[in-house]
Amino acid sequence: MKSLNYVINYDSEDYIFSLEPISDPHRDDINFDEEKFKKVLRRIEADPSRYTIGLGDYGSSIYSYPNENRGTQTIKQEFKDNPEILYKTLQSELSPIKHKIIGLIEGNHDYKVHQRGFYNWVKELAGDLDVPFLSYTALINIKFIHKPTGRETNLKVYATHGRYTGAESSAAITKLKRISSQIEADVYLMGDRHDLDGAKKAFLYIDNDGVIREGTKIFGLCGCFVRGYSLDNGDESSYPERMMLYPNRVGTITIAFAPFTGRLNIHV
Repeated sequence: MKSLNYVINYDSEDYIFSLEPISDPHRDDINFDEEKFKKVLRRIEADPSRYTIGLGDYGSSIYSYPNENRGTQTIKQEFKDNPEILYKTLQSELSPIKHKIIGLIEGNHDYKVHQRGFYNWVKELAGDLDVPFLSYTALINIKFIHKPTGRETNLKVYATHGRYTGAESSAAITKLKRISSQIEADVYLMGDRHDLDGAKKAFLYIDNDGVIREGTKIFGLCGCFVRGYSLDNGDESSYPERMMLYPNRVGTITIAFAPFTGRLNIHV
């Protein structure tokens, strides 16, 4: 597990921090939604208070290999057997928002390439973008400093590519909630599932002055940019089609945090 301390300075008491994770782009897949992906990148670039974390599986990264049983039929021709082209493409597309990327996490598809003795392309991508490489799971402390007063507020984020193979997204949310009983954070984010889903949980605590207060924990499944079912892609069927899984909605979730007041929300 990696750790990261990330500092954001702000001026207005009305400042709202937005965190829009980019999870599971699968940039090399024939069902990759390029229009949606570019729309999210433009939104992050245009909004000064909007940041992102990469949550892995930047490509399906399925290559011709003696023991490969996943098949390369759903990989776009220009990316077949060439991970360098994939990650150089992502480097170019992510460069305009690199100052808004808190860090990049590695996914299971990315790790498969790494595991088989090739380069760790996500680590290389992070280095090329000059952003932190966060391995597979990270605890991140985002420290907000109100410049007029010097007041500090912290938002603690547990971010992982994750792993859950059940059919229902609610069960994956439950898994995140179980993690929260052992790992302390305010926000728990997971990729891998390709679901867009979220939950809020209230809890009570006593502050240093003996006052009982209510806090909020957020749990988010962060979506993807690859459609589960092939649309006009010739004779090829996607993995979810072959496994009789559900169609999915592509896109992102957004975490909204007001550091001056402590309000915390999720938008799905």
